[in-house]
Order: sequence, then C-alpha cells, then structure tokens
Amino acid sequence: MTELVLYMKPGCHLCHNAEALLQDLQASLAFTYTAIDITLDAVLFERFREDIPVIELHGEVLLSAPIGEATARKLLASRLPALA
Repeated sequence: MTELVLYMKPGCHLCHNAEALLQDLQASLAFTYTAIDITLDAVLFERFREDIPVIELHGEVLLSAPIGEATARKLLASRLPALA
C-alpha cells in the first residue's frame, strides 16, 4: 500500500484540516499515512516550519500550506490507487 507522510505540529489548525482530509480520502484511495510532528526534530522543524502542513509521497513534496481541499483531492486521486 502507498505510504504518505504528513508533516505537522500540535495546535496547527491547517495541519488538523489536512489530516482530516487524508482520513476522508482513505475511504476511496488505497494509502496509509504517517503524521510526523516537526517540533520533535530540529532538522524537520527548520525545513518545514513555514510550510506546514506538508504531504509527501516517496520523498516528494506533493502539497504544502495552504492546502486547498479540491486541489488536494484531485492531485492525490491522480497519484494514488483507488480502492477496489
């Protein structure tokens, strides 16, 4: 199964919205995701602090803030397999 990474931090409403979107999309697309708190890693914090939330696939940043729901749905549907 395809694995996405969601870079986020606590208290970030945009991050919460991105995670809710991913959870919703799991009903129709075959993927799992791992949410990573960037505040726990200085390198990740420096890299993503201005861009969170960030959704990554195979090391490629697909989406970063602001993540529009319609754009995210279309992009992820084009890159991820549908559930059978």
